Amino acid sequence: MNKKLKFIGIVLALFCILGITGCQQTTSGEASKKYYVEAGEVNKTSALSISNSYGNQSSYTFSEIKQIRNLFRSLEQYDFASKADVSRNECYDFLVTHGFTPSEANSVLNDFDSRGNGLGLFNSKNSNHAVYIYFEKQ
Repeated sequence: MNKKLKFIGIVLALFCILGITGCQQTTSGEASKKYYVEAGEVNKTSALSISNSYGNQSSYTFSEIKQIRNLFRSLEQYDFASKADVSRNECYDFLVTHGFTPSEANSVLNDFDSRGNGLGLFNSKNSNHAVYIYFEKQ
């Protein structure tokens, strides 16, 4: 339980800190965009199995992304956190601090905006777990 609270606290603190220290310049329209974001730590083998069952499409529809997210969410969650009203700047900063270049982060967010949602799967500190992050435009 303590580990779960620590994970949730870290994710929420990260979003707050990144929002305060954000360095991306955006137009007022982009800055006002808000997202619902959730992150869950799940079994890596199960997550990869779900991911691989969808193949390597270059683009997915909103409903396909939502369906994959629902499958990830149905797995046993070792940790989970969610937050509504996350700004585009916070999402951008999160992506950049997790290995995306600024142009890749902008491209990903533009894809999210045009489709309405997005999903990423990342390695966890625990080699048997993976972390999925789901973004949905509000």
